[in-house]
Amino acid sequence: MSIETEIDRVLKDFFPEPTFRIRRLKSEYDNVPRYGISTGDKDCAFIHFFDDHIYIEILERCGINGTQTIHKIEQIAKQIDNISYISLEDDSTLKVYPEFNIWINLYIYKILTNGQSWYNSLGYYSDNYAQEIEANAKFKTMTIKEFQKYVYSRDIDKKIYDKHLKDLLTFFSFEPEDTMTVPDFYNKIMEIIRSNEPDIKKVEWLKNDLNFVLESKIINYNAKKLTKHIRVPSGGSRGKMKKGKRTRKSRKSRKSRKSRKSRKSRKTRKTRKTNKCKKGKKKRV
Repeated sequence: MSIETEIDRVLKDFFPEPTFRIRRLKSEYDNVPRYGISTGDKDCAFIHFFDDHIYIEILERCGINGTQTIHKIEQIAKQIDNISYISLEDDSTLKVYPEFNIWINLYIYKILTNGQSWYNSLGYYSDNYAQEIEANAKFKTMTIKEFQKYVYSRDIDKKIYDKHLKDLLTFFSFEPEDTMTVPDFYNKIMEIIRSNEPDIKKVEWLKNDLNFVLESKIINYNAKKLTKHIRVPSGGSRGKMKKGKRTRKSRKSRKSRKSRKSRKSRKTRKTRKTNKCKKGKKKRV
């Protein structure tokens, strides 16, 4: 069975017709199968199948949400030999109102409210994830006014940002208290946006605000490459093969350790004996 045939079969298992439509697409990479998955006229995902990993090019809401789609892709990865991880670039956005074609930067919003991005919460990390979490932790306790001063101090258009901050009171009719933290502020903004009648000015304000944060580069986050390693299933031939290899290696390792321990014990006894003799000689002198 060719790799394309195997991929076709597994894709149809997890994205069955007629609910989903699977298309083979042209790839910019040589000998790398590329597929599009959709429902009706909505794309769910574009994915590349490399020799050892899957690359998610596009992930969209398409009748099922992004979390459900990515979980299906992870299950697919576990069914195909040699696939050890999934990689992607985080360009996630959120459409707050279905009435307006306005999208906010989701990973900036999630980091400011939860300390990590949406993809991070699903197990997708950059190589510097630990440093990112540590660097961004300060925003949990920083007040929003300190945060806005921090953004203002960076290389942004300060005149436009000043006007933007003044528009907060105009559009949202509230002034944050001095003690209000960054997460509390952005959660409050989202609560106001979703609890009232759809207001294009409010959601545009939030979109622009998050873009100022992005432009200021105060968020430590490598969105260019996130990776999740795929755990080998416990059942099936792939799982048994891995388990068998580990078992043989384990027996060999135990034998080697035992042998080294025996040699070390003999050497230790011999050394103690030699030292005893030397000690005895020294006493006699």
